[in-house]
Amino acid sequence: MNRRKITILAFAAIITGCQADVPATVTPDSSQEKVKAESATPTTDTTKQETTSHKEATVAELNAFVEGNSKILSSEQGDLSGNGTPGIVLVLDHPGTGAEMLGEGKPRSVLLLTRDSAGKLQKAKQNDRLVPCAQCGGMAGDPFGYVRVDKGGFTAFIEGGSRERWSDEYTFKYSADQQDWLLDKAVRAVTDTQTGEEKHIELTGKDFGAIRFEEFDPKTLPKVEEK
Repeated sequence: MNRRKITILAFAAIITGCQADVPATVTPDSSQEKVKAESATPTTDTTKQETTSHKEATVAELNAFVEGNSKILSSEQGDLSGNGTPGIVLVLDHPGTGAEMLGEGKPRSVLLLTRDSAGKLQKAKQNDRLVPCAQCGGMAGDPFGYVRVDKGGFTAFIEGGSRERWSDEYTFKYSADQQDWLLDKAVRAVTDTQTGEEKHIELTGKDFGAIRFEEFDPKTLPKVEEK
């Protein structure tokens, strides 16, 4: 091998070595950059964003409306006003003297509770005639049946009697115009438990007009026999 060929080969080796020392251009991994960006973005837990106006009422909140030795007989929550904000129908039982005879005693108090703009429960309306006393159901016992809350109103069911069992179902609906709950329908029934004979009447606003919840007295409605 002559001297010219050796020189050419040596020069080629030097060029190859210099190229090996040049760092290669690294293309950023877009998936890794995306992960970093997402991890740097603060997240919000929507499950913790429950507003105070939609929370379930606590025992302490309800007890704030119980006076003296009275006790909570029933509490039902639902969309009382039909605006999507839950309200509560609270039924309070008042203590007696212990000497009451059958049919005697103080009627229960029914409170309608709503939340203000700050989320605090407040008493909107009260009726002290809708639910009779514990001794007012006759031989059937306590006449209080139940309270059911529906969108924009509620229903109360009362029953009692002995051989002749009577029942009353009152439905109230919220009136946005009057900013109050009005009696919408009343269904009164009497059933003879021995013969099975049943009589009932269904009354609406056409029969009794506009009656506000806090002013309602079941005694003002006609009985089954009177209709």
